[in-house]
Amino acid sequence: MSEIDTLKSQIALLISQRDFYRMQYNELKEKYQTDISAVKRERDAYKKTCIRFAEQIESFKKKNPRGAGRHKYDKKWSDRYFQFSILMDQQKSRSETMSILGISRATYFRLKKVYAKDLQFDKPNENDTLK
Repeated sequence: MSEIDTLKSQIALLISQRDFYRMQYNELKEKYQTDISAVKRERDAYKKTCIRFAEQIESFKKKNPRGAGRHKYDKKWSDRYFQFSILMDQQKSRSETMSILGISRATYFRLKKVYAKDLQFDKPNENDTLK
């Protein structure tokens, strides 16, 4: 055999090895892509589960998740408190205030408690006065 024939045989061997390695590479690439897509699907399912559990935990943290019971400081309450404060400024008696607003004794004292806090808030402190 001549030197050219040996080189040709080596080239043919290298080409066949290259084709073999390309085939192995493509097989591994396909396998890993399917594995990666399966892992991504699992990850997405896990994220959805985590979000659902986080929402459940937040709803259990709430004292009243259904929103039942008396709602504090809603529009109706603020309107009633505004009318109450006007009557208190006019120095109406407790019974007059209760009958005008149509509220119970407990509601009267609840509103009076908030009104007293507002009066204290509105008073200027002795330390806040300018000299």
